[in-house]
Amino acid sequence: MRSSVFIAHPVTGTGNPEAAADTARDLRTALIGLGCAVRPEVIVDREVATSRIRAGAGRLLATGNVEQVASATMLVILADGAAETSSVWIEAGVALARGVPTVVVASPGTALPFLLTSALGVDAGSLPACHRITADLRRSDIRSVAREILALAQPGSAA
Repeated sequence: MRSSVFIAHPVTGTGNPEAAADTARDLRTALIGLGCAVRPEVIVDREVATSRIRAGAGRLLATGNVEQVASATMLVILADGAAETSSVWIEAGVALARGVPTVVVASPGTALPFLLTSALGVDAGSLPACHRITADLRRSDIRSVAREILALAQPGSAA
């Protein structure tokens, strides 16, 4: 079965949302090169997302993200710069509730919400597998990170 990955990244937050969108685009390209289907089809930056919301497409954007996360075989969260109020945490909640395995990619020291941190390493019972990859995406080889993400998607992978 072909992996279907949803990439969640902060559009607003404490870091540099434009850099997060660039990283998401690079990761999307790397995952597609490794044979994955990747959603969303277009990675948008803060300015584009804000203009869509102002034009009345906010509900459509939220609905699309929830549906795409729920139907993905994996959620990948780029957590650097994500504030406590970031939508990436809503997408993480959708994944936990729908049983979608999740990989969080974050620099060392990046704090994650308590419930998500508590779920890391879970691969049995009612929660899906949740893993963390510690990587500074500004300095890491994005293709190596993409390969590590896909390795975690394999059944029986270590946390």
